Amino acid sequence: MKKFYNLLFLTLTILTSCSNNDYNGLIEKKEYEKAFFLSSERFNTTGDEEYLKRALFVANEYLEDAKVALPLLERYFTKEKSYEHIKLLASLTFYNGALSYYRSNKYDSAIIFASKAFRIKNNYAKALLLIGKSKVRNGDIKEGYADIEASLFLDSTLSDGYTFLGNIHLMNEEFEKAEYFYRKAIRADSLYYEGWMNLGEFLGLKKKYPESEESFRKALLIDSMRIDGYDKLINIFTAKNQMDSVIKYLDKYQRITGVKLKSK
Repeated sequence: MKKFYNLLFLTLTILTSCSNNDYNGLIEKKEYEKAFFLSSERFNTTGDEEYLKRALFVANEYLEDAKVALPLLERYFTKEKSYEHIKLLASLTFYNGALSYYRSNKYDSAIIFASKAFRIKNNYAKALLLIGKSKVRNGDIKEGYADIEASLFLDSTLSDGYTFLGNIHLMNEEFEKAEYFYRKAIRADSLYYEGWMNLGEFLGLKKKYPESEESFRKALLIDSMRIDGYDKLINIFTAKNQMDSVIKYLDKYQRITGVKLKSK
């Protein structure tokens, strides 16, 4: 009997080792989908939490869509009745899955999974922000606005939240409040490209053209590879008939990106 247990232990050790080697080899070869499905199959077969952790890690770190890992979490919860042992990975997976749904305009699903993330991880401000944004997109502006405000109370560095509030006020033609939140976004993160672009758009709308132009310039200092910043500046210079500046920015974009732009 002792020999039997020794042999069983040796067999399990070899299988685990082979699995580790397979997983690590797939990661090294950047075959992330295969690594995910290998870990998923091992988890579904054995119920071993370590395989689940590998699958969740790959889904969040390498795959572009964490939704594929959500059924694994549901299976885990059915058995364990809690996410306590994998709290951080579970909350991150639910959040990233919700983000995928949000980007696909599936706001009900985004709310469901972002809410799971928020319940698992205390004060998960990004998840609450996503809940709020999804509610606004779904037409529940009042409750969504309140959730966004609450998320910013938890984490005042979430620039995207301020920008979103600014957009709501702009839509309601509450221009002073809109500008307040656009400026608060870039104060929270001066390297927030979209924040400078939104502020530039707003200032252009209010016919504050020099300030608008400066905002677009600051955006391009943050990310010189983005075409929209060049496009906005070129439009401003074209409207002012400053063709030297138009040519300058057309050439600059081509030099940096290797892509040729055409003036309108």
